[in-house]
Amino acid sequence: MKNKKVLRKQIISLLLLLSLIPLLIVTSLNYYISLKAVKNQYIETIDQSIKRGLDVIESSYKNKSELISLLSQDPNANGILSNSDCEKWLMLTLNSYIENYKDISSIYMGVNNGKMIIAPKQALPEGYDPRKRSWYIDASSSNSFVITDPYEDAIQKGIFMVTYAKAIKDSSNNLIGVVGLDIKLSTLSELVQSIKIGNSGFVTITDKNGTIIADKKKELLNKTSKEVPYIDAILKSNSQSGTVLIDKAKYIYIVKSHDKTGWRVIGLVPEKEISEATNSIRNYDIIVFILFAAASILIGIFFSKKIVDPINVIVSVIDKIKSGDFSVKVPEKYINYKGEIGVIAGGVDSMQNELKKLILDIKNEASSINSVISSVNSSISDLNNTIEKVSATTHDLSATMEETAASAEEMSAASIEIEKSVQVISKKSQDGAFEASNISQRAQNTKISVEESQAKAKEVFEKTKAELEKAIEEAKIVEKISTLSESIMQITSQTNLLALNAAIEASRAGEAGRGFSVVAEEIRKLAEQSKNTVIEIQNITGKVSDTVNNLVNSSNNLLEFMSVNVDNDYKTMIDVAEKYSSDAKYVDNLVTNFSSTAQELLSSINEVILTIESVAKASSDGAGGTTDIAGSVSDIHKKSNDIIEEMSKAKDAADKLNNSISRFII
Repeated sequence: MKNKKVLRKQIISLLLLLSLIPLLIVTSLNYYISLKAVKNQYIETIDQSIKRGLDVIESSYKNKSELISLLSQDPNANGILSNSDCEKWLMLTLNSYIENYKDISSIYMGVNNGKMIIAPKQALPEGYDPRKRSWYIDASSSNSFVITDPYEDAIQKGIFMVTYAKAIKDSSNNLIGVVGLDIKLSTLSELVQSIKIGNSGFVTITDKNGTIIADKKKELLNKTSKEVPYIDAILKSNSQSGTVLIDKAKYIYIVKSHDKTGWRVIGLVPEKEISEATNSIRNYDIIVFILFAAASILIGIFFSKKIVDPINVIVSVIDKIKSGDFSVKVPEKYINYKGEIGVIAGGVDSMQNELKKLILDIKNEASSINSVISSVNSSISDLNNTIEKVSATTHDLSATMEETAASAEEMSAASIEIEKSVQVISKKSQDGAFEASNISQRAQNTKISVEESQAKAKEVFEKTKAELEKAIEEAKIVEKISTLSESIMQITSQTNLLALNAAIEASRAGEAGRGFSVVAEEIRKLAEQSKNTVIEIQNITGKVSDTVNNLVNSSNNLLEFMSVNVDNDYKTMIDVAEKYSSDAKYVDNLVTNFSSTAQELLSSINEVILTIESVAKASSDGAGGTTDIAGSVSDIHKKSNDIIEEMSKAKDAADKLNNSISRFII
């Protein structure tokens, strides 16, 4: 009864395991897949929300950058300094922009003369100078438009703005002024308020410095990331996705940046909300699991009864057979059972019948064992004689195989020495190929350097030639100096003559002309000095003229030498470098072919060595095998003697077997 209960419990437990384990796996997998699907759906929603934010930022950026570029090309803005009427027409243009673009707070132009033209028209602080404003300074030093960091509107709190500015320059790259747009970011605030991720997910937008410029909570606007811990944690992580704590609740976040402005759009959703979305699936799986477990227990109890009762009857029959009583048989109804029970019952009945036949056969065959043992003893004796002959032959064969193995080892050692020599040759060939390649590269580099040097020399030659020709032309001014010197000589002669006439007239005047006489004498001396100076100038001019003529001749000779001899030398060096490179390539190909041949030879030697080693191994194995055979033959001889002893024991066992089977009840 106890065994019956154990078997029944085992069957029920097995059915539970077989049914509930797959169910548990399926329900767990279903829950995991559902959780993952819901999570992916939420992440996709976050991605789409972030994309909407980025699209709005990109659209505004593209639209306003095109608008500021268009405004910077306006003819009235470009002519503001040269035409007084341009200001009136420019003001009309600015007002039209205000009317057509609702997100433009103000549009203006700061002129280089300090004037400010702004729409809608408004009173500016006294002494306001646009040239001192940061937007004007940044734009005037940039070749493109500039965009400021977002800032909160001083009048409308909670409304963020950004300024686009671009410099206007004339054809000479002189600054005319800077045009600017103040854009309200109200579209971003409206977008953030409208986005809803799940039940409590949300989106927030920060500028590149981490300042919050759009969020569903208005009290967070204009706060830095340092003031909002979860924003600070997200930005410091440098990760595009992850989890972060907000008020002790874990949120899943995704963050993406706008590549042109650096603004970040962050999407967040509570992780708990994702889990709650799968609670119904989890509860359904638990109910199914419990119902399935109860059904499995009931089915196990029903089937265990149908299985255990026939097995108990069969076990009682087996117990009788175990005690040697073959008179009790398995009931016919269990033998005719369909399925495994019927197979077991039929098997036990067949086993019982076969055991009966076996016992009868053992009784009949036990008597013939003795005659078989006698015949085996005779055969084993003949086998021992044959084994002794085989043993002698095997020893001779083993000695021959050992000699073959020794010869193969000597051949292998010699081949290894050859292999080492070929490896050295191959290594040297590879080194030669490498050096030949380097030589070829150096030759090519030399050729390039010579060609570059030739080009530079030619450039210097042309430049020097032009400068020398110009200097020679300018040196002709020396001839003008000679001409001027002749003119000065004539003037000094006339001055000298004039001084002489003045002296004569002074002497005629007597005492009254004495002062005039002194002046005339000084003029004469001055004329003499001028004459001497002019003569010295003429002498120096003559030397300078000779020097210039020599310099002209030397320069012409130098230019001729550069154009003929130096240029030919460069061409000769280039030809030599090309020949040097060609020879290096020939040597490279020759050494490469030699290296390839050495590699093929090394490969062939390796194959020979492997073959010799195989022969040596086979010979060694053969020698060992023959030795093992000899040992085995000796063992066989010993075993045959053991068989004789065992046959004697078998005869005794057969006698004991006859005595044992006599106790069975057939």
